[in-house]
Amino acid sequence: MNLEIDFEKKLDAYCKANDVLYTCYKDNIMDSNLNRPLIDCDYLAFVNPYKTIRLPKKQLVTLEWVLSKLYEQKEFVNLSKSISKLINTNMNCYPTSYGIGIFCFFGMPSDITDVESYLNKNNIEFINEYSQAHWVYRFKISKKNENIKKLKTLMNTSNN
Repeated sequence: MNLEIDFEKKLDAYCKANDVLYTCYKDNIMDSNLNRPLIDCDYLAFVNPYKTIRLPKKQLVTLEWVLSKLYEQKEFVNLSKSISKLINTNMNCYPTSYGIGIFCFFGMPSDITDVESYLNKNNIEFINEYSQAHWVYRFKISKKNENIKKLKTLMNTSNN
């Protein structure tokens, strides 16, 4: 693996400064011992935001590259922040690669309805499903160009 100079130090510094936890994976096996070289990692799994990134074998891996992958779907990050304001404080809304997930183990059905109403009111295309254990309610947001444009517009108007 081709890592930039001091990559591990830069990643650690960024994560500590931004309260982001991460774990290294090798061949889908978690290695929680972060005192080893990152060169042995195949994946980086971030806890906040929830995202797993597969590290390339034939490309220079820089902190900027990792951050671009971590936050590549910024619309979902912004949407999860907006949705968090609508739901019960006992629930957790977080961005994912498919849209947003809501940890709803102790949630109220009315909160899910509020989120669905918000997305429908703003003409955001999505489908729903529960995770296998029914702890997370997934809002799979369509990645069609028109839908992403709607999300960007929605986020711009809600930030003003």
